[in-house]
Amino acid sequence: MRLKIIQKSAASTRGLNQIMWECHAQIKNVADLISALVHREIDRFESDGKAELTAHSQADIDAMLKVGKVSFGFRYREDTGSIDRKHAIDVAKLAYKDQLFSLFINNEELHSLEQAITLHQDDEITLIRLVMLAGRYY
Repeated sequence: MRLKIIQKSAASTRGLNQIMWECHAQIKNVADLISALVHREIDRFESDGKAELTAHSQADIDAMLKVGKVSFGFRYREDTGSIDRKHAIDVAKLAYKDQLFSLFINNEELHSLEQAITLHQDDEITLIRLVMLAGRYY
């Protein structure tokens, strides 16, 4: 099924990053959704390969500026074969439990890893990375 992933950092002034995702995994709860998203990101990272540097057109640069980052294809990590998927999933689940990011499906917040969910074609999954502020209680 096709899903739309919307990413946003709470501290960022940049716009929303929207990605279409063709999901083939069986997702029954929030933990399954997080696992599928981690697998997707690892697959995407590993498939980038060692791309040759290319010259960007002004239109490409303008599109990247709207997102807030102009990149030129550099990869600083070469040992992609050493990514431990199980560990990455565990870290992502722990981050969710620790409320370092929030998940929403069609503007409804998800509250626990065990919460049952049903996804439909063209549902919107929103991830918001939360930022802890330093300070004191008075």
